[in-house]
Amino acid sequence: MVMPILALTLTVAPPGAAAERLRHDVCSRRPAALRLAAVGAGFFGLYLAMRLVAVGGLWTLNRHPELSSPVVIASGLALLPRYCLVAFFPWNLAPDRVFVPASGLSDPLALGGAAILAGALVLTVALRRTSPAAVFGIALLILPLLPVLQVQYVGSNAQADRYLYIPALGACLLLVETAARLLRSFPEHLGRRALVWGCALLALAGAVRTVNASSMWRDDETLARIGIGLEPRSVNMRLLLIEVLDRAGRTEEAYHVAEESARLLPGDHQMAASLAIMRSQQVAKPPQEQVSILQTAISADTANPYLWASLSAACLRAGLYERAAAAAENCLRLDPSNLEAIINLASARVGLGNSAGQEREARRTLEIDPGSALAWLELGSTRLRQNDFAGFEDALRRAADRDPGLGRSHFYLSYIASMRHLPDDAMREAEQAVRLEPEDASFWTWIGVLRARRGERQAARDAWNRALALKPGDTRIIHWLKRLGDRSAGNSPELEGPPPD
Repeated sequence: MVMPILALTLTVAPPGAAAERLRHDVCSRRPAALRLAAVGAGFFGLYLAMRLVAVGGLWTLNRHPELSSPVVIASGLALLPRYCLVAFFPWNLAPDRVFVPASGLSDPLALGGAAILAGALVLTVALRRTSPAAVFGIALLILPLLPVLQVQYVGSNAQADRYLYIPALGACLLLVETAARLLRSFPEHLGRRALVWGCALLALAGAVRTVNASSMWRDDETLARIGIGLEPRSVNMRLLLIEVLDRAGRTEEAYHVAEESARLLPGDHQMAASLAIMRSQQVAKPPQEQVSILQTAISADTANPYLWASLSAACLRAGLYERAAAAAENCLRLDPSNLEAIINLASARVGLGNSAGQEREARRTLEIDPGSALAWLELGSTRLRQNDFAGFEDALRRAADRDPGLGRSHFYLSYIASMRHLPDDAMREAEQAVRLEPEDASFWTWIGVLRARRGERQAARDAWNRALALKPGDTRIIHWLKRLGDRSAGNSPELEGPPPD
């Protein structure tokens, strides 16, 4: 709203002395404007430096190393006409678009992009004195697009309408400047009124279209489904839909979406990796089979950090802590700020008896994302092993507040209730934990412990058999199952300790 008003102020100024005074005022304020711009640039530079530190440096930027320099330049130039078209005619907005590299510098769109840059430069020189608003509009339209035209460095989102947030202001400013010039050129009162009404109707139509388009962003599932409808070959929207469905517990539906996507995009490594991850969750329940499926997928795509992170998690479920740590470290070499891998590494550290390493990785995660429920759980686990029960409960409460659907938080809440001699509360929390994460052997082991303490031998046996199916060969569970067969033996002393981890 500010930009059109500014444009009208600068362009509809009265002729003669008033216009001269306006230009004089603008020139006299130029030093103050430059100081303000310098302050803004300083803060932006500070933000950029902090952002690069937070994400681990420039590693995330280099995602298309396979593109040659001529193709990179041509593809960037070819994107410019597409962005300008959407900026001036935003009637076919989409949350994601498939990026197709240009064939070379002779590509028609690349030549069009070069012509737009040359034209913008010529207009800037020609209008810098007579129409500062138009020059400002050209700068707002072109300059913010220059970084995202570096297609080698913008990852899988090489073309996205959301990059036009600031350039759209430049397009509006240029449209208002053009309308103001036309308004001055109309001698008849009727013609001016028709132009004003036309601009008003255009603004109203744009507002209605914006409201309709923004409705697709109300939640991730809606965004993904509409995005797929607008661009069926969008990898990002398909991956988002799979993630949303999986996170909501609709694993079967997520698996079918992954299968359909892999058929539609047979050569895409990301879709193949997503299908492998969903297959490991859907088809192979035992963690060892999940490890096997993911290892096969990695052998075909060793540079996919998400596969390494998923393999690390599967190895943790299988009790293969050394392999889990190695997989997490491989993921972090490819993606240093991958929170899932850091959390998995923390869990693997404690599985290998390195509590200090677990705390170090948990704090590392919290430095990147202070709201990570899993990181607070890991930190609470270290406090428990240090017998710091107050710190344990504080970290656990923070985790539960951030993600009430996390099974492990209910697992530890069960332990807190057990410590306070509240067996019913302990059982309720433990049952909630296994409902949320039924493939975690430690949850079933703990339920078996609680059942055995209550004298419910058959229920304890069923829970431990379930845990043993998920974690074959666990000597502690085998020992407890044997003791259940001897009614005179009573409860094992180990059943009074902390929850099995």
